[in-house]
Amino acid sequence: MRQLLVVCAIILVAQLGAAQVPGTMSYQGVLLDGGGVPVPDGPYSLTFRIYTSPIGGVALWTETQIIAVEDGVFDAILGSVVPLMLPFDTTYWLGTQVGAAPELAPRTELAAAPYAHRARFADIGSPDDDWVISGDDIYHVPGSVGIGAVPPLREAAVKEGAPDFQGRGAYKLYTSATDQVAGYFHESETVDDPADFLGGVVGYRNSSNVNPGSGLNPNLSNFGVMGYNLWGDEYTYGVAGVTWFDNPLTAGVFAYEEYTDLWSALAYRDGAGNDWGVYTPGRGHFGDGLMLPSGAANGFVLTSDAFGNGTWQPGGGGGIGGSGTTNYMTKFTGATTVGNSIAYDTGSRIGIGTTSPGSRFVVMEATDGQALEVISTAVGSAPRMVNFERTNDPGGANDMLQIMTPVTAPDNFQFIECERGAGNFEFVVDGDGRVTAQGGAVINGDVSVSGTLDVTTTNVNAGVFRTGALTSTARPVYAEYTGTGSLDAVAVEGESVPTDYFGIGGRFTGGWHGVQGRVYPTGGAGYVGVYGYVSGGSGTNNGVYGYASGSGINYAGYFSGNLRCTGTLSKGAGSFQIDHPLDPENKYLRHSFVESPDMMNIYNGNVILDGSGSAWIEMPEWFDALNMDFRYQLTAIGAPGPNLYVATEMSGNRFQIAGGDAGMKVSWQVTGIREDAYARANRIPVEEDKPAGETGTYLHPEAFGLPTTLSVDYEMNSKMSSSEASVPQVQKPNLEERDRAEE
Repeated sequence: MRQLLVVCAIILVAQLGAAQVPGTMSYQGVLLDGGGVPVPDGPYSLTFRIYTSPIGGVALWTETQIIAVEDGVFDAILGSVVPLMLPFDTTYWLGTQVGAAPELAPRTELAAAPYAHRARFADIGSPDDDWVISGDDIYHVPGSVGIGAVPPLREAAVKEGAPDFQGRGAYKLYTSATDQVAGYFHESETVDDPADFLGGVVGYRNSSNVNPGSGLNPNLSNFGVMGYNLWGDEYTYGVAGVTWFDNPLTAGVFAYEEYTDLWSALAYRDGAGNDWGVYTPGRGHFGDGLMLPSGAANGFVLTSDAFGNGTWQPGGGGGIGGSGTTNYMTKFTGATTVGNSIAYDTGSRIGIGTTSPGSRFVVMEATDGQALEVISTAVGSAPRMVNFERTNDPGGANDMLQIMTPVTAPDNFQFIECERGAGNFEFVVDGDGRVTAQGGAVINGDVSVSGTLDVTTTNVNAGVFRTGALTSTARPVYAEYTGTGSLDAVAVEGESVPTDYFGIGGRFTGGWHGVQGRVYPTGGAGYVGVYGYVSGGSGTNNGVYGYASGSGINYAGYFSGNLRCTGTLSKGAGSFQIDHPLDPENKYLRHSFVESPDMMNIYNGNVILDGSGSAWIEMPEWFDALNMDFRYQLTAIGAPGPNLYVATEMSGNRFQIAGGDAGMKVSWQVTGIREDAYARANRIPVEEDKPAGETGTYLHPEAFGLPTTLSVDYEMNSKMSSSEASVPQVQKPNLEERDRAEE
């Protein structure tokens, strides 16, 4: 066993300054073999670790170097690979490991020199003649920054200093830059302060001193917040209030008198979402009067309608009088009075029951009655009840008649109903788009259905679709979902469940492919060309079942590409098949799989024994977590190795070989039994009884010289064949004969 002896002091590289202490230190030692003789010259892998204890513990720093050793002596610069960033504020021990051997003991306690590294963590300070500190005042000259409030109650507190505006002011924010603001204050953007004054900027005056002035002179009056605009250029304001979000109960400017609960607002939105330029629930005072809107004339008065809306109207006079609302058509409400009718005239459109008609003439009914009713009592030559006529050519998207209801309307109402006598309908269009016609339907052209086409019949064929178009793009039935969004919409779905174990959801017969599934991805998710799913029951479920038979080569399943199975794969036999390396154009080469009754993993390799005739075999870090119950095989190469043996069994993802000659090449093999989570939960039984439905059958009866009727798949394949034969021939309806009968 090698030993590492430290024979010289640890030396710290000289430092240039407090900020230039290197992250390295010099270290020297002697490497001896088990007999105390210096090891042969050459490169060696040395790993160094620093701990806070002489034994045990976790390394704070680790570094591995390949170091040249001459006469057993080596020099190392610790920190040249991984910088030494430790604070060196406590006692450390250095551990050394040679190659894969255990770390040498005892560890070496570091001397005092490395603790010069502590200088990197020392406080650094230097005088600054630009700053003056005097008691509570801190200020900078000549720019003069002063803070005089001790202790501060907020993140920043400024005590009144030199007077500024009109001889007063605690501090001033100033900027001479164009398009900039002198100061910017904002409340927390995520969590509001639960205390009082929840504002971005708060002006708070708390003084019992008597107001030194009077009136609204800004130089002689006291204000909580004052805006003072010295320049009268356009669109400048002393105080501007803006509300960014137009939610209810917001205002650009809000004024409040605390003791009487009187308040008013500018640019205010109330709880109902109405917008007001000026709003107050209390009384208002206009000292010099109130400006009337444009269009008012001498003698107009302010009057109110039934809803409290005030408008300027002409003053009353003799003759017929009354009042009304703009745009409402007038009607006589009495012998000499007029007022509003229910007709509303926007100037270009008329609405009855609505003030926002969307067409030239709109009738809206809000009760349970009929909005419009047309009755004719004429007898004889009246050609029609209602006539819709357009005298010019309509556009492609123009409708002559449109019937519309809310999307939430129930399906059982009727869009259109045609009757012969009460209750004897001949033609009905329901709210869900269903069309019922007592005489059937005859359609000689294309049919476009934007809703649901529901075909219900007791005939063998509910629908027949045929085309004789001689083109590869012909589709007798074509279904396409045209919506967009993150949803699994189904273009075609079939369902047939007469009873359990009977019914086929869909059947397709092709001359080349019976079923073809295609996906053309544009993203990076997982996609499936064909998906099979079975869930429930107590029998044998097959998500996908394939069967092929014939006189040629038959594959129940063929995968051109990689095959992934996340469960357990059961098979009669297995092999790989590749192009023959010596004749790839004409031959295949096959090899059988290696089988085992256990879930076995095999690992192997070659190793060169060291000077003591031994070697450690390092396995991957996941080896112990995956395997258990190990088996070993050792084979000497080039010369006999009768004394080879496993000196140390697998532990910590490695094992040791010993008993050979120095420099001998050894081929090794290790097998293990899987013990991962899936293997523990899904052990493969070596022997098992066949389930009740499979007793008396064979997976491969022909291998025993028995007929295929004894195959475990015979019933399934026979059921598929009989189901195919039982499908009736589709009969094409004689549409021409039906048309002649209806004529």
